[in-house]
Amino acid sequence: MTLISEARHGRFGELLPELLEMAKRPGGPRDQAWEAAAAAIQILFWQDRFAEAADLAEAIIAQDGPLGGELCDQDVPFRHAFLAAELHAGVPAGPRLLTAAEHIPAGRNPG
Repeated sequence: MTLISEARHGRFGELLPELLEMAKRPGGPRDQAWEAAAAAIQILFWQDRFAEAADLAEAIIAQDGPLGGELCDQDVPFRHAFLAAELHAGVPAGPRLLTAAEHIPAGRNPG
């Protein structure tokens, strides 16, 4: 079972630090990084840490969006992270969504 699967099947609290490290690791496999970020965002939601989830979504999109990989075809949970941060933490989603869109190649899903 992969780290991401283990986290989603009950070990989320203890594995969150490793998922965050994997998501932010420079030079690592990019598809693995966005999958780790997606799992970490979901866990942060469960812990009511909406602003942190949005920060992670923004960072991963800024880092990997210009590369045009599979991240550009995802909208869940990245877009939801911005909206949840606005709803639950008062962090405006609009500017973050616009910034995220600037990092995604034309014709791709803006996260």
